[in-house]
Amino acid sequence: MDKIKLLNNKNIKIVAVLVAATIVISGLYVLFLPKHNYLEEKNKGKKEKTSDNRISPLTDQALFFEIKRIRRRGLEEEMRKFGRNLPKPNPYYVVLNIDGTEYDGSKIESAQGSGSGTIADWDTGYGYGKIIKDAEEEQEISEITFKIMEIQSKGILFFKRNVPMELESLHLTYDYRTGRWEGDDYFNDSDGYGHYFGENCEIWFDIHQTDYDEDEIPYWAEVNILGTDPKVDDSKLDPDNDGVPTSWEWKWGYDPFSPENHTQLDPDVDGLSNVVEYKLEKWLANPFYKDIFIEVDGMKGSGKRKDLPYYMFPEESQEMLMDKFARHAITVHIDDGCMGGGGELLPFVESISQESGMMQKFYKYHFADDRKGIFHYAVIAYASGFCHPQSYGNRYDTFTISGSKEVFSRVFMPYPRYRFNPRTFYIWMASLFMHELGHSLGLMPAPWYCGGIDNISMVPGRLPDNMSFIEKMKARNHAIEYWANYVSCMNYGNSGGPLKGILKPSYAWMVLDYSDGTHGEHDYNDWAHIDLTYFQKSAPFVEDSFVS
Repeated sequence: MDKIKLLNNKNIKIVAVLVAATIVISGLYVLFLPKHNYLEEKNKGKKEKTSDNRISPLTDQALFFEIKRIRRRGLEEEMRKFGRNLPKPNPYYVVLNIDGTEYDGSKIESAQGSGSGTIADWDTGYGYGKIIKDAEEEQEISEITFKIMEIQSKGILFFKRNVPMELESLHLTYDYRTGRWEGDDYFNDSDGYGHYFGENCEIWFDIHQTDYDEDEIPYWAEVNILGTDPKVDDSKLDPDNDGVPTSWEWKWGYDPFSPENHTQLDPDVDGLSNVVEYKLEKWLANPFYKDIFIEVDGMKGSGKRKDLPYYMFPEESQEMLMDKFARHAITVHIDDGCMGGGGELLPFVESISQESGMMQKFYKYHFADDRKGIFHYAVIAYASGFCHPQSYGNRYDTFTISGSKEVFSRVFMPYPRYRFNPRTFYIWMASLFMHELGHSLGLMPAPWYCGGIDNISMVPGRLPDNMSFIEKMKARNHAIEYWANYVSCMNYGNSGGPLKGILKPSYAWMVLDYSDGTHGEHDYNDWAHIDLTYFQKSAPFVEDSFVS
């Protein structure tokens, strides 16, 4: 009898635990994914009880397809081929078909004549353009096909011809009642609403319609779902006083009449609250897709004949870095002046060290306070390379790298194959940038994460002076061999073994990636470890400044 009671009690406890777990899991679901699902169900119910089924009684009905940005992929593969000139993509263009009417971006006509709308850059930058299509009054849906076509040269000598080849194709169905679309991109999909990550291109876009009050909430949705006034701009109203307007909450699936803690909500766990994501929406911030924002300043040149006139993070290096993160569903946004904050050329300094205080000066007087905790801060200098806290909060939100071709030539002196390939410089800069950024994402040396990161045994010049040259080389070769499988730009080591170490530059110079843990013994999965909120936190250790 006692055993039966005991079993019953145990069963009751198990059931209680399961119920509690279910409640917790349900709560987490409601916290992170929820509002758009809840609101969609609410919308479906209201569609059946419409009070006003008109779609566009206040304006002529038309559709806007806005192309916010196109980024052509594949630059790194071209950069790693030997060549004197920087690679350019084949010309490409947009073809858009809306309800059977086609817009061919390769052919542009205006009052001043005709021309070509082909794109010859790896990245269009923000705000590429928009296409408008008149719609039938009270039309409920539009069928849209969006394509990117590349012009490829076929044949030889006098028989060459340009042939259009399809790079990407999306089919979408737009609903004029709700202002939402479905198809190859849809609300809460894996690569973000209004964002398409394809094999050849990455595309950001938006679709909306003529709207009397210009808040991008359709008349039908305002009258039948939200109960708002279709003649009043809801992008300027916040009825629940939670810090974001009705129009933003509608777009991202939150209830605009139920206050949320948007100053704390961070559903994609990228360190940017919903309020911040709303403020950065112009620069393609997405509350349900991870973003990293980095302000980058440069430096005036040294004036040396063989060096650059100034040091800045090249666009080619930016593109290669962005693509690495994009493959892991993270968008890197770099403000080198395009967002109005970065791009400043700081006074020339021969060398920046951790203990000099120079980075603290730049951080304090050239990096706006209202960006701290939102943007990372990077300085491209003549000779430097570290990520080190510049605030009394001990946060790793600031780093600097060298952008000098003179320094590059010295580093690659033993490696003529790389030194005399102009393209290597751009890979080197992207790799250095990714290395220091990795520290601000939590990729730290042992004991905090991985002993293969910043392992000074691989750098004889930083080993104790009381060690002999032979002892230093033994320590170096042992460390390089031990961490050979850690294929990461965080690794100071070479591609394995002392002989290879002589012939090839280190991972930290030429590998443009974090490791994924699949390369065998002593490898680490950096991508699984990175923490996008790390740069906002006080580090659990204090790193002494060092004098090399």
